Amino acid sequence: MRSLNNTITVLIVSAITAILPALAESADIGAMLREASREGVFRESNDRELRRAEELFVRTLKGEPATILREGWRGLNFELHELSGENENFILLREREGHRTGRGFFLVRRGGNPILLQMPHSFKDEQTRRIGLDMALEGRCLVAVWNTVPRWYDERGYRVDADLAHLPDSYFTALTRAFLRVTAAGTVAQLHGFEAGKRKSSPGAKADVIISSGTKSVTSRVRKAAACLAKDSGAKVLVYPTDVRELGGTTNSIAMLMGELGSSGFIHLELSGKFRSELKNSASLRSSMNRCLEEASR
Repeated sequence: MRSLNNTITVLIVSAITAILPALAESADIGAMLREASREGVFRESNDRELRRAEELFVRTLKGEPATILREGWRGLNFELHELSGENENFILLREREGHRTGRGFFLVRRGGNPILLQMPHSFKDEQTRRIGLDMALEGRCLVAVWNTVPRWYDERGYRVDADLAHLPDSYFTALTRAFLRVTAAGTVAQLHGFEAGKRKSSPGAKADVIISSGTKSVTSRVRKAAACLAKDSGAKVLVYPTDVRELGGTTNSIAMLMGELGSSGFIHLELSGKFRSELKNSASLRSSMNRCLEEASR
């Protein structure tokens, strides 16, 4: 039965991939993401800018025409691109040349499912940038976002903190607020990476995936996502804090924000190096990840 299910999954993934050639030809999103992540310097955003960004995110997620949105985003030094494939339409937002200050890179699917996929450490958590992009294109998430400068780096002898999973005010938090305004019951899933050799516990060192709600509570979404992923992939999936006592994401700014807003839709995913390599190379495994996030959101 598992062999049959795997065969069906591969066929489905192949069919999904086949509907995106026009999108791939019109713009290499991976190349655009790499370009947007070069030579940036992080600058904190003020409250007024973030309020403007939040309102623009709300309008973008609701499907307002790009022709109307473009000028507003330009005022925040973003380029807005419309990308189309067969039965697929996207809005892509990236910082303008000469204005790269670590705000992020955003891909919005018109009519997508109520899932926000976040890659806040795509420089330091190796392969999460590519995995997130493939999951966003192959799945049906409404929006995906990546950081565009390293989470920390040295500038003129000073350490710059640009960690968008921990800063309390950023374009990540503005997008999260907007997302929950548009779809209050939506799911926000964050992809992270860990190395087994650096773990403090035996369970952590043996895990493929550590999943949590970013709190010490196990939510129904975390429970469903973990059970689904373990069953579909055969991976060793541990739930924080019942199965493992580390990498729970309890200092995560997005988790805390969502708690303040009354949402229990946060899913924090820590992926081992081995599992990330498998995800990067397996469309079938990425399909399972997408499906399990969708199941958990129901």
